[in-house]
Amino acid sequence: MLRRSIASVFCSLALLAGCGPSETPGVSKGCVQQVQFDAPMVNGLGLSSHLEWGESEEDVARRSQEQQMWAELGPHVIRRDISWAKVEPEVDQWNLSGVDRVLEVTEAAGADWVALLDYGNPAYPPYAEDRTHPVSDPADFARYAAKIAQTYGDRFLFYEIWNEQNAGMAFWKPKEDPVAYAALLSATVPAIRAADPDSVVAMGGLFWPDLAFNTPGPEFLDALLGLLPDLASVDVVPIHPYRYPFTMPETQEDHQSSMIDQICGAREQLDDAGLQDVDIWVGELGWHTAPDAFAPGLTHADQAAVVVRAAILSFAQGAEQFTWYTTRDSGTDTADQEQMFGLVGYDADPLDGDDAERKPAYWAYATLSKMLGSHDAIRDLSEDLHLDAQTYGYELSGGPSKTLVLWTDGPSREVQVPVTKDALIRTEIDGVEQVEWVAHRASVTIGPSPVFLQESDRALR
Repeated sequence: MLRRSIASVFCSLALLAGCGPSETPGVSKGCVQQVQFDAPMVNGLGLSSHLEWGESEEDVARRSQEQQMWAELGPHVIRRDISWAKVEPEVDQWNLSGVDRVLEVTEAAGADWVALLDYGNPAYPPYAEDRTHPVSDPADFARYAAKIAQTYGDRFLFYEIWNEQNAGMAFWKPKEDPVAYAALLSATVPAIRAADPDSVVAMGGLFWPDLAFNTPGPEFLDALLGLLPDLASVDVVPIHPYRYPFTMPETQEDHQSSMIDQICGAREQLDDAGLQDVDIWVGELGWHTAPDAFAPGLTHADQAAVVVRAAILSFAQGAEQFTWYTTRDSGTDTADQEQMFGLVGYDADPLDGDDAERKPAYWAYATLSKMLGSHDAIRDLSEDLHLDAQTYGYELSGGPSKTLVLWTDGPSREVQVPVTKDALIRTEIDGVEQVEWVAHRASVTIGPSPVFLQESDRALR
């Protein structure tokens, strides 16, 4: 598990030597300016998946496709449901063969599975027909969680208890209920720990926005802290800081704060409660590409940009994991946002030999994974490079070299970057590299699409 430590900003002596006091002061971003993790940040780069676990020829083909995608994309964490009603269709009658199939693909990709334990079970009456109704006795859910942990404790590290329980109309019917969720958490956390003492246990990810159908994430978390001051000793609070409408992550609006402020706000709530050792994940986040939805999606180019921007901003504020929602589109209805959050388009027939379209966001995610590399620290360069409020720059360090990532939330502009080696390698989010000879300082043109910069001693002459 990644752990964070926070330090103040300082000028590095290598790639960013030459900070000058005479230039216009930069505008620091967020509540921390430097984060040091216990492991490379890429270990916390995730994908939310609906990977099929059936035995049909089509399901086998889709698993094969997604396994190939994961090999290209490089996620280290896969978040996928292990829905109770599917694995225990009758009381004490277990069918875990589907879990085994998904786990086989996940392990082949070298990724950890965030085992999302969720929803009710019609086998345990009284029960409404919709599976998102919780069962009446939390002990029943806890037994299911313990069964999963007992069976897979040597192969699972992460468990998450429910999903978006504060969006009651969708996932905790008929209405969200912090008292009932607190009871579920109190029963389930110790059951998992007894079965798998080495586990990392997260409460259910909170849907962070304030919309008409939900209790906002901060409000629900406050209520839960009032009921359970230690949050039942969970290790992690995941947040889902979706944008409604789907604006860029840095955007500050009257009805919603920026993504940076949302993460900082969650951190402050936990710290104020004395839970400094409880980590935060951006456990689920995405931007869809359905242009005719009620809240229209992004262009493919903008979706690619926010994959990188949102991930870097998350790590920069100390989030231990960033998980993109989701791998694949589930349909082609341009008015249905839920069908088009994927990095890959919809493939109606996985057996015809034609792969679905890989969106630009797919290659951006793959580039991000590659550029995170072995870096285990991230630092805000706003002061060092004298960046204004709309310009973002971060230094990724740890490992044999350093990497800069730069973008702007405004018009394109030039940024002066001090360098100490002969060449500067510029990598676009589609993976295309350009090598330039430089002398002490480079003038770099940046725009909304992030660029990665690395110094090099390449002998190109």
